[in-house]
Amino acid sequence: MTVSFNDLYATTTTFQNYEQLNFVCLWMAKIDARGLQALAIFFTIHPTVSTLHLIDCGITSEMSCSLATICKEAKSLKNFVVDHNPIGSKGASQIFNGIRDHSSIISGLQNLSLKYCECDIDCAESLALMLSNNIFLTTLDLTGNYLEDESLFLIAETLKQNKTLTTLSLAANGILVHENIGLMPPNEQNAATPLSNGLGMKMSSKGRPSISAGDIKKIKIFDSAVTFPGVQCLSQSLSTFNTTLRVLDLSGNHFGNQAGEEVLKMLQARKSKSSPLVCHVTERLTVDLFEKIWELNNSMTSLSGKKSGKKSSKGGKKKK
Repeated sequence: MTVSFNDLYATTTTFQNYEQLNFVCLWMAKIDARGLQALAIFFTIHPTVSTLHLIDCGITSEMSCSLATICKEAKSLKNFVVDHNPIGSKGASQIFNGIRDHSSIISGLQNLSLKYCECDIDCAESLALMLSNNIFLTTLDLTGNYLEDESLFLIAETLKQNKTLTTLSLAANGILVHENIGLMPPNEQNAATPLSNGLGMKMSSKGRPSISAGDIKKIKIFDSAVTFPGVQCLSQSLSTFNTTLRVLDLSGNHFGNQAGEEVLKMLQARKSKSSPLVCHVTERLTVDLFEKIWELNNSMTSLSGKKSGKKSSKGGKKKK
């Protein structure tokens, strides 16, 4: 199915002032650059529409400037789904930059899904910058891309600063155990520097340094994925810092038992702090390790439910 520019233009102009409109969904409907531009203009004008689905619409990286416009200038957009479009890292970066440059300080995009969009590590910098400064986004789904292990170093740093993100999916992103694919053992140089200190910090640091584009460019990943994998870096960051994250999906990434042990330690640390976090992992871990992580996930779910119950009961109390 193809939706022509004329069709989209007619639709958007018809509903331009219709304030009861909340959803615009295009599923498996091919659109061209002009049609997407018409949608972008519509979202910068319409006062109430809060959800946009563009699933498998044939949107490419060359068309993604309109996606950036939507993220930057939409008046009321809260939920944006761009799944199964080959926008690549270029398109994803434009979306992240658009969110980062969003003009409103009152409201902004809350849920973003970029599943199976052919994004790789080249968009990690713009992703990190967006997360470090964003105050609205609560859910980010990047399932089925190619961010790999190295992107986790940047994500680990930015999650320390982010105050709103509660759900992050990095499922099926090629985060693999490196010792099983023929990498050489670390030499003395990279063994002594598991993570470049270009930001002037270590995982044990108690401070939360701000991150700028210049800082992120200074991070240098040597062969550190062998000695200090991104999963371990992310786990230690989530253990040390009390982030807002409550669900982390790493399923479909076969990062090995050593990194799995770090995830287990992280969950134990979060449980001891009464800071619930559920982490989904690969089934290729040992049975014992997988079951321990799953038991902790169940405990976290119960802990999260108790916290929610306490909040609602406090809100329901009345003075006699």
